[in-house]
This record gives sequence, structure tokens and C-alpha cells, in this order.
Amino acid sequence: MHSLLLIFFFIPQLLYAQQNIPVAAGENSKQLSMEVRVLRDQAGDKTLANVLALKNDFNLVKLPFNRGHTRDAYWFCITVQGIKDIQKNWLLSVTPATLNNLRLYTPNDNGGFTLHQSGNQVAAALRPIDKQFGAFTFPITLTDVTSTTFYLRLQTQSTFTLNLSIATAANLAQTNSQNKLLLGLILGILLVILFLTLVMWNKKHHLIYIVLISYIIGWSMSLSAIDGMITDYLFPYHPEIAMLMSPLGGGIMAFCFAAFSILFFDTPRYFPRLTFIFYGVMAFTVLAALSMPFGQFITVAPIAMLATLLSLPAQLYISWVRAYREQLGDKAIFYGSLLNLIFSMLLLLFILGLISINIMQLLVAQMSVLAIFLFFGLYQRFHKLELTQEEANIRSEIAEKLITIEKQHHKESSTFFTLVVHEIKTPLAVIDSTIQTLQAYPTLSKELVSEHHHRIRQSIAHLNNLLENTLSSDYDNQLLLTHSEQFLLAPFVKKTIHTLSTNSNCEFEVAHDHRCIADRRLLNLALSNLFVNAEKYKTANTLVTLQASKNMQHGKDGTLFTISNNYTSLVKPDTTKWFTKYYRENNQTNIDGLGLGLYLVQQVAQAHAGTLNCSVTPTSHANQWSISIHLWLPSNNVKDDKK
Repeated sequence: MHSLLLIFFFIPQLLYAQQNIPVAAGENSKQLSMEVRVLRDQAGDKTLANVLALKNDFNLVKLPFNRGHTRDAYWFCITVQGIKDIQKNWLLSVTPATLNNLRLYTPNDNGGFTLHQSGNQVAAALRPIDKQFGAFTFPITLTDVTSTTFYLRLQTQSTFTLNLSIATAANLAQTNSQNKLLLGLILGILLVILFLTLVMWNKKHHLIYIVLISYIIGWSMSLSAIDGMITDYLFPYHPEIAMLMSPLGGGIMAFCFAAFSILFFDTPRYFPRLTFIFYGVMAFTVLAALSMPFGQFITVAPIAMLATLLSLPAQLYISWVRAYREQLGDKAIFYGSLLNLIFSMLLLLFILGLISINIMQLLVAQMSVLAIFLFFGLYQRFHKLELTQEEANIRSEIAEKLITIEKQHHKESSTFFTLVVHEIKTPLAVIDSTIQTLQAYPTLSKELVSEHHHRIRQSIAHLNNLLENTLSSDYDNQLLLTHSEQFLLAPFVKKTIHTLSTNSNCEFEVAHDHRCIADRRLLNLALSNLFVNAEKYKTANTLVTLQASKNMQHGKDGTLFTISNNYTSLVKPDTTKWFTKYYRENNQTNIDGLGLGLYLVQQVAQAHAGTLNCSVTPTSHANQWSISIHLWLPSNNVKDDKK
């Protein structure tokens, strides 16, 4: 790739035509290369008469012509030979548009020469022809067969470079339009990069984005000044300001490129010694900018340019080291630095006069490629930071959620154990007081003794139910494991109810031959909680009813348990909250409980792939409601248990 670049830029520039080709009939344009001779005017005080007397001192030169930054003036002798039947009126185009003082002497009918003056020192408003055909343009007249000689004097404070061509008005106008279109395309690309960089800066307020934005602005200034757009459109009446745009833009680019290297690669941390090179470039660039108002730019600019060139190998080495370490975005900067170094070496050889190339095309390619690579590398780094930030935010959110869950879990555990302790004390107090009564009065009647024994059994059943609830409470949200078996339901229900209360407190209806398929322990837990809950919240002097029957839901056979009681409430109860863990009615705070009963019944239903719901209907009594909780468990094919 590097060899191809060298061939592309070096070989065409080193080939010289051996024969002067005249402007032929039918030609619309011609680049002047071997038709030009030059005379150096070191003092810059020679007149046309002096130059005409020194015709033999002119030396043949190949265009483009360059002599770096110099105060010398140069006289160019341009000889164009026409052939028969060529057209008469032509235009001489002199580029680039950063030449300060141009004087063209064209032969007239009186045997003398006519002076045409142009350059940046002349206001663009006084050169309307340049806006149509491009800066700088002179009308010339050619005659067929004979040769025509023109003299062009050039003295400039910018980098001394010159390109000459002649063309017809139609051809030059078309070429100028194409150049403007190409310039608009390049500026459009730079504008897009500028906008995207502003978007990145808006998200990450880092100085490096401002540096890249400044670099793009500097390059846009230089490119517009080189093409003549600034002179023609922005400052047509202020040539002194227009003259500053190109060197000022170049200084901004050099300064920002050094600053970009420092910030992007963090050179003060990783390459502290090489950082001083970039600081030196920035210092000389600022010095060159300050020297422009005092007319010393020609003296300081070569030093600043040399410092910039010396910094390129350091920048290439740094980018290579970082790219070798596979830092995201550094490879793009490395390739951009490599191409920039190649372009800069060509530029240096051109400034030294060792090669002759089109410097404007070289600068456009160099700065555009570098801007694109700098942006691409910065975008890769920005995208990586965005992803890293997103990952950090996600981790932070997950950590916060885990902390919140842990706090909630700790709070629930604390509440749960407080309630458990309170619930255990009540039946223990009943058992203790009953035993003390039996010990204090050993001669009590059988009825009283039986009543005290029943109170002890109820307290023990309450404790047993409490232990089953606490041990079965699902704090890890894991589904309860079931070991289903088939058994007769009537004796099972009778035993469960008898353990909790006397039969007179409950009416239950179960077919004597009905068989149920379920986990005995979990079903006992569910029915116990449903019955205890119904007993606690029922209206005084009413019964709790329990029914169990075959029922089909969702196309499956199963058993439907319905436990009903009457409930007193001024408004219709909101049963949707009853199955929530730790929920207890606000107006029933005097009733003991953990608020786990119906929640655990719902867990049992889910473990069996069954359903649990509640229905509320008003009764004939005021403020009383009939509450029915329906637990449906599906039948599964399991081994029949006769026990």
C-alpha cells in the first residue's frame, strides 16, 4: 500500500516532457509545464525593463513551481505558441488563491506591454472575473502560428507555489464550477463530521471533542481560502483579512493535531518525554499566529512547520504502540498518522524544491484523510465508552435492585419473626393457664376438665398450624414440591376439622366414596388455613360450611373445595388483597395471625396446578356478606392409596 502511494505521488511528478507542445486548434485548455522560464529577483525591485534586459538569465522550470516561504520576487516568462486557425481570446489561470501580489504583463498593439494586477492584496470586489472563472484569472490574446510571450511577477508571504494553465472562457467556467462542487462535497463531509462530533461532545463533555471540532474548522478555513471562496464571498472588500485565513487555518490545524495527540493517547501519563514535542508544536504555532500582524510570519512559519514535521514520527510511534496494545480506536489513528507522515514528507520535499507536485491536491488529500481518521478513531473510543457506561449503568441498576430486594427481604424477615414470636406466646399462655387451673383444682367436674382439655388441644393445634405455615412460607419463591396420592376425602376432612374445632362449629358435606388426588400434607395445610381464617373473621353466632365435590375445569376432572362464612363489613370487601403475603384487614387488628394463611393456600393451589378464587355476595342482613373461597385441585393419574 505504501509503495503504491509513493508511485502514485512521485513517479508522475518526476517525468519531464522533452518537447514543447503548442496549443492546437480545437483545444479548450492546457496546463503550462515546460513552456515557462523563471528569473529570481532577490531584492524585489526589478522593473519590466530590467527583466527584458535579462532575457538570457531566465531558466527553464517545470510547474507547479515552489520555493517555500521566501521574501524574494520571481519573474516568469510564459511563451505560448499557437498553430493555424486557433481562437484568439483565452484566459490565463493562476493558482492557488493565496498569492499576495501578482502582476501580468501582456503584449499590446503598440509594441509594449499592458499591466494587469491581481492577488490577495487586491480586493476581490475589484476582480469580478475571478468569481466566474476562479482566482486568479487574466484575459490573454493568442495569435496563430507565431509565439506570444507574457511576463508574470509574483511576490507572496505565503508558501511560494504556482500553477499556470490557459483555457477558453467556457472551459474555465465549467472547471471552476466543478471545483466549487468538489469543494462543497468536501466541506459537506467535514460538516457531517463536525455535527457528529458535536453530538458526541453533547453526551461526553470532554475537551478532545472541542479539539477535533476546532481542527475541522481550521481545515475548512484553509480549504476555503485556498480555493478563493473566502476572498470572493466573505471578505471581498477586506483583502488584509482574507490573507490571514489560510495561515490561520493551518495554524489551528497544527495546534489541534498536537493537542489531539496529547488528549487521545494521554501522553503526559504514558509518554511524558514525547509530550514536550507536542507542547513545542503548540507553542511555535501560537507564536506564528501572533507574528502575522507584525509581518514576521515568513520568518516564524518555517520554524513552526519544521516543529510540526518533527512531531509526526513521535505521533506515529505513540499510535503504533497503542495500536499494538489493541486499544480501541488507536489503529485508525495509527493509519491516519502513517498517511499524514507520507503526505508531509512529500510536502517537505516540495518545499525544499526537490520535487514538483500539485501541492493543493496534496494538502486536500492529506488534511481530509487525517480528519476522517481522527474522527473514526475518536468515534470508536466514544462508542466503547458508551457501551462501558451502559454496562456500568446496568450493573448499578442491578446492584440497586438487589440491595432493595435484600432490604425488603430483611424487613419481611424481621416482621415475620416478630409476628411468629407474638403468635407463639398466645397459645402457650392458654396452655400454661389451663394446666395451672387443672393443678390448682384437681376436683373439677368431668365437663370442666373436658373443656380445659379441649382448650389445650386447640392451642396445640394452633401451634401446629403456626409451625406448618412458617415452615412452608416460600421466601425464595420456589414452587412447593408435591407428592400426590389418591385417598378417601371424607375421613381426611373430618380429621382435619376435628383437630381444629368441634363439629358443632362447622358443617361439612363430602360424599363418603369421593376420592381426591393431592398431597396430603399440603391439602391439610390449605384446609386448616381456610377453616381457621373463616373461624376468625366470621360473624358471631354463624357457622362455617365446607363442601367438597367433583368438578371439571379447563377440560380436566378435579375436586372443588368451597368454604363459606358470613362476614361483617360496612362496604363490600376487596378480596383481591386477601391473598397477598402478610395482608391483614385494618379493621380486624384485634385478631391474631400472620397474614400468611390465604397466601399459603394460593401456593398450595399453584403447586397442584389448581385454582383459588373468592366470591362475595350480600346477605339479607345489613352490613353482612357471604364469603365463599373456592379451591380446585385437578386429578392426576397416580397410584391408588387405600389407606
